[in-house]
Amino acid sequence: FAAYFYSIFVVIYNAARNSHDRLMNAFETSALLITFVILGKYLEAKAKARTSKAISKLASLAPENATLVGTLDETTGNETALSPEQVIALSMLQRNDILLVRPGEKIPTDGVIVSGSTSADESMITGE
Repeated sequence: FAAYFYSIFVVIYNAARNSHDRLMNAFETSALLITFVILGKYLEAKAKARTSKAISKLASLAPENATLVGTLDETTGNETALSPEQVIALSMLQRNDILLVRPGEKIPTDGVIVSGSTSADESMITGE
């Protein structure tokens, strides 16, 4: 805005002083600065909207439930198995819970494979 007000002053000064030594105005500078600021704010808002959309898509990939089959005692390292499997909400998961993930199911949380073996398609997370 300083360039704009300076340019107004220069126009008035040059009009009042009728000589060949004229000061240069900077209307185009202020217009370009304002344009770049508005363009920057627009691009930032667009990037934020895209990021929010990507995060919501990623959050929708998480399953709502997990199959609990036991717990692990950290001190002894013993596993306590639940006789009937329990389907619980993800918000009910606790550290050292042992979960069952069947083929084709979404993996509900980070963890370590306690028994068995598997492979997982990580392309949705890595973006490959």
